[in-house]
This record gives sequence, C-alpha cells and structure tokens, in this order.
Amino acid sequence: MVERDRNALPRKGFKTQCVRHNLARTDGFRRPLQVPNPKSFLPLAEEFEAQWPTIRAHVRGHFFSISRPVATYRLERAVRPYFRIGERERLRPKDWRGQKFVLRTDISQFYPSLYTHSIPWALEGKKKAKRNIGKTQSDRLDKALRNASDGQTMGVPIGPDTSFLAAEIVLTAVDRNLASKIKLRGHRYIDDYEMAFTTRSAAEEAQAHFEQALAEYELAINPTKTEVLELPQPFHERWAHELSTFRIRTDGVSETITDLIALFSQAAEISATRPGPLKYALLCCREIEIADDEVWTALQNLVWSAVSAEPTTMATAIDLLAEKATEGDFEVDKEAASEAIEALIRAHSPVQNASEVAWGLWAAIALEVEMTAQAGAAVSEMEDDFVALLALDADSRRLFADHQLDVSGWEALTDYDGVLAGPHWLLGYEGAVRGWLEAPSDRVAADDYFKVLKRRQVRFYDEDPRRNPFTGPAGPLPGGLVPDEYV
Repeated sequence: MVERDRNALPRKGFKTQCVRHNLARTDGFRRPLQVPNPKSFLPLAEEFEAQWPTIRAHVRGHFFSISRPVATYRLERAVRPYFRIGERERLRPKDWRGQKFVLRTDISQFYPSLYTHSIPWALEGKKKAKRNIGKTQSDRLDKALRNASDGQTMGVPIGPDTSFLAAEIVLTAVDRNLASKIKLRGHRYIDDYEMAFTTRSAAEEAQAHFEQALAEYELAINPTKTEVLELPQPFHERWAHELSTFRIRTDGVSETITDLIALFSQAAEISATRPGPLKYALLCCREIEIADDEVWTALQNLVWSAVSAEPTTMATAIDLLAEKATEGDFEVDKEAASEAIEALIRAHSPVQNASEVAWGLWAAIALEVEMTAQAGAAVSEMEDDFVALLALDADSRRLFADHQLDVSGWEALTDYDGVLAGPHWLLGYEGAVRGWLEAPSDRVAADDYFKVLKRRQVRFYDEDPRRNPFTGPAGPLPGGLVPDEYV
C-alpha cells in the first residue's frame, strides 16, 4: 500500500460557494465580486492550463477583440487583455476613418448571465457539443466552472482570470458569428462593443444581427447602453485631457496651493456629471514635487476631501500620500486621516457598503490610525469577509479604542460544519489559522483539504499594509501598446 503524502492536496472535484464582496464603482453602481474556494478553483485553473493551447488558438483566431487574453507568466495576473482599455482612443481614428456612424453596445448582466454550457458550444460548435454532451474536452471546463459556483450553470464569478477566459471564449464565437453576416469594423473590449459603418441603416442592421448572435449563446443586449451615434464624435473624454494638462506652479508656496485647489475644484465640478475626475486629479498629483510643509498640509486636506466625496479614490489616495511622504520625508497627518477614515466607516457600515468600509480599515492599518469604539461596533455588524478580516487584523494591532471588537457575529457565521465549502470559507479559514476566531478552528483541523493548506502555511489575507498599486487590466501589458502598423 502506497502511503499518501500528508502535504498533498486532494484533487477530486468539489462543489463550493464563493465569498461575495460588493465593490464600489465611480459610476455609482456596485459590482458583486466573488472569490472562489480553492477546493474548486485549483481544479478549474488546472483545467484551463491544460486546455490553454486550444483556448489560445480559439481566441487568437479572430482579432476583433482588443481584450483577447495574453498569458503573463510573471505578473500579478495569470492572463491580461492584450490592449489596455485606455488605448481605445488611439484605436478609434483608424476604426472610424471613412465611416459615418458608430454602434456602441454591451451585454446585459454579462458575467451573471454567462451560461457555462456555452463554453463547449463556443469551442466545439453548438451542434457537435450538444451531440456529445459529457464526452468532449471542453465539457471538463463547463463542469469545473459549475463546481466553483455550487453547481450552478447560469453565471460565472466576477473577478477571477478564469471567468475572463470564459468570457473571451464565448464572445470570440459571437464575433465570428457576427463577422459572417456583416463587415465587422471596430473593436470589442470584453463585453463592450464598438462598430463603425458608412450608413445608419447598416448600423441598425448590425444591431439586429448582434442580438441574434448573442441569443445563440443565451445572452442578451443591454438596451440602456446601446446607441447609434453619428460621426464626428470625440475620441476620448475632454475632461481627462483638461486635467492631465492642468498646470501646477511650483515657484512659490501660495501659487502651488492655489493651483492645487483649482485642480481639485475643477475635478469636483466635472464629477457632478462624469465618473472618475477626482481619482484622475489624485493621479495628476504624482507628478508634482512637494517641498514645503504648508503645501504638504494643503495636499493632504485636498486628498482626504476627495476620499470623503468619492470613497473609490481611497486606494489612489493612500498610494499618493505614501509616495509623497517618502519623497519629501514628511509625516502623514494622522488626525486628518482619522477624521476621514472614521467618517467613511461610520457612514457606510450601516448600509452594508463593504468596499468603502474595507478600504477605510485598510487605510487605518496602513497609516496606523486608531479608530473609535463606535467604528468598531459599526463594522462588527457587517457580514462581509473582507471587512471582517481587516477589522480582526486592526483589532490585533490594537487600533480600536478600548481594544474590544465584538466578534460574536463572525463567530456565528463560521460556526457550522460546512463553513469551509460555504460563502464564508475565507473568514473561517483565515480567522482560524491566525487565531482570530475560535468557532472554525476545529473545522479546519478536520478538513482534509484546508488542514493541508494550514500545514503548508498558505494564506489568502496579506497582513503587510505596504500595498503595491494594483494596476489590473489597465496596467502595463505584454505587447499592450498599439502596434505601429495599426495607427
């Protein structure tokens, strides 16, 4: 009898649920991110890797998609879109030349409505896949995707690279279908389509064909984001250029402060009708040399005012303050930071806005800012794993006043036998292995999978508050610049 390696992970397929986290977006809507359980995600990732040659050939076979996946091998994401989303404004001049109308559209609730059975349809052909259900290689992808979502066939998690690959597999097939019926000119970025035509009737005909192509894969057009525009149209948002070219004088303290206030004032004014200007203003400040305490104080006040108005800027704000503090050998004003962080946590906790609260807690940890007992009581009422782990970490650093964080709610969330396959597996595992929660400790010790992860010191929560800016798909890409021959 061969003795099993005690550090080897069981490889059988598990049906598990994802951890959910509502991400705030600058447009006011929220995006429900999902973190797959490693019991299901590891077999899913291995299946995608095993079938990568077939997938790569499929997605590279049609170049309408500018988000076609590229393997990174060494970056923070396994795969990334070939082009950055910001490159679209450079692609449009060629797409639009000689054309008169542009059809812009996207897919309604794309990731939540992506049918897992459509993966084999896209890779094998719908008729062949239906004739050979359970017999094709791509059926293994279908099953692995379902296992990661508790066996559901409708919808894939928003966030993981595997879902991005699934999206490109299906939409490449949609692109081919559409190209067989119309002259396809323009580009697609994931599920965001932009097509150019010489006549309005051609654009309207293309929309009808697009709806039919989507229906083949159980998808539907988003009517609220579908429009036919007559050219000329701007290639990019005017405000972005205005802010990026905004001049900040550095020849005097008063002039620098006046210009910084003017920059953020203009960004705030634009924010009334457009998402993103305040974050853009923060990014613009990275190029400014701060050499005076008075300017540093003014900048911090502007940064925290931006965060208070638009909490999605928190990550950019923390990065900016850390960078400028290091450059000028300054100290971050903890009183100013505490006021903004405290207000954010106490405003968003009662309405369960987990993303805002999580970033507030992260900022408190990164800047070593103490929070009140009232803030601790507010976060204790939230049932979000990200918030819970950040609060538990902050409490372990004694950042809550009175050092008494009520963890009874999180103990209850993790106090059942199936917790490590359920929607709070992350809180259960991390809370147990770090000694922050008692209820899930015995479950981890008894679980054949997670006890191996614990033995191998696997962690999903990084306690190091020195965060590298996460660039995501908008960051540097392998080959991500527009090729010279395309311009």
